[in-house]
Amino acid sequence: MLQLLTLNNLAIIDEGTMEFEDGVTVLGGESGSGKSLFFKAIDLIMGSDDIQPFVRNDNKNSELKAVFTLSSDKQT
Repeated sequence: MLQLLTLNNLAIIDEGTMEFEDGVTVLGGESGSGKSLFFKAIDLIMGSDDIQPFVRNDNKNSELKAVFTLSSDKQT
């Protein structure tokens, strides 16, 4: 399960952190506020290599961090 997602210098986001807990997480905000960038960050962390359009023009480095927990419970 994804527990923590941190973005630095990704498109319009200088710094952003989201913490996730068990249950439903709802992400809301105005148009253009960067909501979809959190989903793009998850896509990048999971292996997508399409980052160039999202790196800020004034900074050559973007940083994405994710913390996952793994459960040993076997569920079917």
